Amino acid sequence: MNISFVQTPADLAVFDTPVAEAAVLLGTDAASVAALAADGLQHRIDPVSGPLFDYTDVINAGVHSRSGVTVPELAQRLLLRFAAGTADSWLRPLDWTITVVPPGGFEGDCAAAVPDLTAEGVQALDVTTPPMEQAETAVGSVVVVGERFASALSSVGVRGQQAEAAVGAGEEWLAAAVRSVGPGGEQLAAAMGSVGPSEERFASTVGSVGAGGERLAAAVGSLGRGEEQLAAVPEMGRPVDDRVAAPVVAAGHQRAPYRVRVRLTGERYRVGNDLVRAAFDEQLADFGSGRVVYQAISERLRGDHRRAWELGVADCVVASAVLTDRLRAHGLTARTRRGYLLGLVGSDHAWTEVYERDHWRPLDVTFAHLAGGTEFREACCGSRFNRLLPGAVAPGVPLLVDAAGGPAPKRAFAGVTSRLHAEAGVLR
Repeated sequence: MNISFVQTPADLAVFDTPVAEAAVLLGTDAASVAALAADGLQHRIDPVSGPLFDYTDVINAGVHSRSGVTVPELAQRLLLRFAAGTADSWLRPLDWTITVVPPGGFEGDCAAAVPDLTAEGVQALDVTTPPMEQAETAVGSVVVVGERFASALSSVGVRGQQAEAAVGAGEEWLAAAVRSVGPGGEQLAAAMGSVGPSEERFASTVGSVGAGGERLAAAVGSLGRGEEQLAAVPEMGRPVDDRVAAPVVAAGHQRAPYRVRVRLTGERYRVGNDLVRAAFDEQLADFGSGRVVYQAISERLRGDHRRAWELGVADCVVASAVLTDRLRAHGLTARTRRGYLLGLVGSDHAWTEVYERDHWRPLDVTFAHLAGGTEFREACCGSRFNRLLPGAVAPGVPLLVDAAGGPAPKRAFAGVTSRLHAEAGVLR
């Protein structure tokens, strides 16, 4: 591995990741981590724990290793797999059940953002899943929300075609790494632990990991090339999370677990304003030329997006904030949004929206940069996708916050399970 990324500014770095954890995340051994430190990976020496690294730097080391066996590389392979589908698969109505369990024990309970059920393309459904629809349930996935592991999922610089490469023999590292990250991690480890070059083996080792894992194993036992191809699974029984209530607040964050069922409907749209398209293309070119590198960004640096951009680094949060600034400078009405990306594996995500023809139109430069294909890249400039659920939070506010309302600690996670049901209105 080599250090071909911009490391977290020293004044913002948090050195709390020991060698053993770094080795698991990187799919390597302690000696290789020590070699990285000798090559310049910044760290601090703790008298008890030994070398400690900044977590975001470790994630970026994995992404830029191009080894195919690190945690962020394996996660990326599933994160953007939907982009390889047809346009119809991005846009048609899909029904989802989402359960969010904020973590506790971090000097006061953390709180997770509730979804914006008033957003365009979002239709709130009843919160009780009828028995017939249990047979429709197609897949369960766990989204780990929080700066520490979400950075591994959402802020990686691997293009779609690279992310689709076979991951080979290193997959066990993903399961091992996620088991160590806290509440909700064991469910993601279960989901990821047996992913191979084809997802038919996805659930082969899930059965021993707890209530969420057994449901996931049953759901994905006949997994094909995409969630929409899954067969019905009548043996699943009633999901445990049916006992979780709907959100108690309409906007903001809440500490209590919640569950919602929604229908997400995409829409194809091409932005017509030349200024918007020019700003979109300019930012995409910045990524494509390497002037700005897409990589993991710490939550503290995300809070100063202009500094991050000047350093030549950005993730979805930074990029969306910079694009919003550019559009507003042209006198256009624009905003940033943050929400949940749903799927086999997912993350929090951020994008820009511009107001055109009486509607908010999504602009997602980071999707366009990472996913590759021409048709999908064009869709990222104005179209709405059926896997993004906006959060009901103000621009710039994280999806997971601590008791004081600031960004949650790195080790705090919200377990977010998302179950994709059969295509809206269709029994399979």
